[in-house]
Amino acid sequence: MTPFTRFGAFIFRHRDALFPVVLAVSLVVGAPAALESLSGSGALGLAAGALLAVTGEALRLWVIGYAYIVRGGKEGKAYAEELVREGLFAHARHPLYTGNLMIACGLWLMYGTAFTVFAVIPFFFVVYWAMALNEEEYLIGRFGDEYRSYMKDVNRFIPDLRGISRSLEGFEYDWRRALRKDYGQIALPLWAIIILASWRLRVVWPGAVTAGVVAALAVAVAYVVVRTLKLRGRLESRPSDAVAGGRD
Repeated sequence: MTPFTRFGAFIFRHRDALFPVVLAVSLVVGAPAALESLSGSGALGLAAGALLAVTGEALRLWVIGYAYIVRGGKEGKAYAEELVREGLFAHARHPLYTGNLMIACGLWLMYGTAFTVFAVIPFFFVVYWAMALNEEEYLIGRFGDEYRSYMKDVNRFIPDLRGISRSLEGFEYDWRRALRKDYGQIALPLWAIIILASWRLRVVWPGAVTAGVVAALAVAVAYVVVRTLKLRGRLESRPSDAVAGGRD
């Protein structure tokens, strides 16, 4: 294991604390400033960041609805019982990391300080690269030549969407699983988008904070509803939603 993959393993083990720690550092360096107008680089960055974050979450939902892998690892380490190559995994080796990176970059772009744009965003590129290499090292040891062949055929992060329709033939999108597995990951970025947008728009749009509070409460209600449906078993996959190779 190289020092870089050790770093990836360390980050994977403590990844839940990563965003709060980076956020705390970013706030110490400088809070996001309110926009003074709806034109210029600040407004463009805010809009582009929100779009990037939402697109990243949409990618995650797309991936999980067609093929599911155990994302949390096991005992704080990368883990896999089988090599999943179905769905979007036939076109990118780490599509969930790609979605996560898009979300992270989008949110820090919305934050909009020089520190987050020129230091934090590059840091997250390094973080996901290190975690991917750590995971690949484990998978090579676990699956050997099968995974080496997969690495030759499939990009690491950027999906090659040629032939995607053939990859999804015979699959039915399992929206219940996507929602059941990722509802928390949906809510957190949405809350972050709402908070950042309302805070930065508060000068040019006096009602931004009030609208933000209403939107945040709506997301909270949706979160509680989905969690309740999950706990009551109302989001369990139906037989017709079964995906070849996917598993919970």
